[in-house]
Amino acid sequence: MGTCATFNTKYLCCHVHVLRSVHNCPFECSYCFLQNYLTDGSTKIVDDAHTLIQEVEQKISKEPWRLFRIGTWELGDSLALEIESGQAAEFVRFFSGLKNAVLELKTKSDCVDSLLSLDHKGKTVVSWSLNTDSVIKTDEHRTAPLKNRLRAMQRVFRAGYLIGLHFD
Repeated sequence: MGTCATFNTKYLCCHVHVLRSVHNCPFECSYCFLQNYLTDGSTKIVDDAHTLIQEVEQKISKEPWRLFRIGTWELGDSLALEIESGQAAEFVRFFSGLKNAVLELKTKSDCVDSLLSLDHKGKTVVSWSLNTDSVIKTDEHRTAPLKNRLRAMQRVFRAGYLIGLHFD
């Protein structure tokens, strides 16, 4: 588990920690740094979620008084491959039992079905990157249309999740 790239005392930082559970993204956003940063072109989900869960347990147990915000989106979309992997649902179930950590899933997809029936206990925030329809059509290739993201957001909210919005 790492820290956000801007985790620096020179900046006002949200102190998010990142769980590198996905490597690259199947979406093709023209402005995304992953297009140049990760050069292999393939999207991979970490197969061994148990190892990542152990990393979280080790990190948060060292500072039980602190609330950790942990995201899975630094090197890819948190839900783009959820239908195939079920990984996000596994993380939601795990985080629901933690006292001092909150999970943030960030996406441009509408793949939320696996999350809706989970007892998340308020320990997961599901966030979307939003843009205008025209930007989505011209620059966010292979992502869910805005209306689908908004519909998914509504479904997740009705399931009791906190919602986050990111404006790229």
